[in-house]
Amino acid sequence: MMKTDTVTQTAQPTVNIDLTSSVPMIIMTAVITFVMVALTLYILIKIPSTLIKSSKKVVRTAAEGAAPLVLQVQNKKVTTRSRLKLTPFLIIIMKLILIFLPLILAFASQFIEKQIFDFFISIYIGVLLACFSLLFFVFQYMIAEIMLVKRQDIW
Repeated sequence: MMKTDTVTQTAQPTVNIDLTSSVPMIIMTAVITFVMVALTLYILIKIPSTLIKSSKKVVRTAAEGAAPLVLQVQNKKVTTRSRLKLTPFLIIIMKLILIFLPLILAFASQFIEKQIFDFFISIYIGVLLACFSLLFFVFQYMIAEIMLVKRQDIW
């Protein structure tokens, strides 16, 4: 006795898609996507320039404010020329502090009992970021030398 399997095919109902109602939805999705991409590009371009302007102002103000104090500690006369000569040097010192302070803090994180990241990961990331920052500052000063920019104009 032979058993045969019979396959019965049932007809699938056809689904009619109304394309007239989806066209406005496609247009609205495209417009929203375009606006979001344009906004993202604007933010990615605008935020760094805003940060650069504000950080330049803060660093310059701090260096110009510290210059007379440094000159007084050194028992030197506070003149415009001496302040202009000392301000770029103070800016370099502030940049180096901003590079190495997080690195020192990353090293000090080994003394924290409960750490979120492994100590070696913290050190690796800290060293990597410090190296990139140092390279950026060296590159900045090299370009300034090539383009004959005064040290007072470098932030």
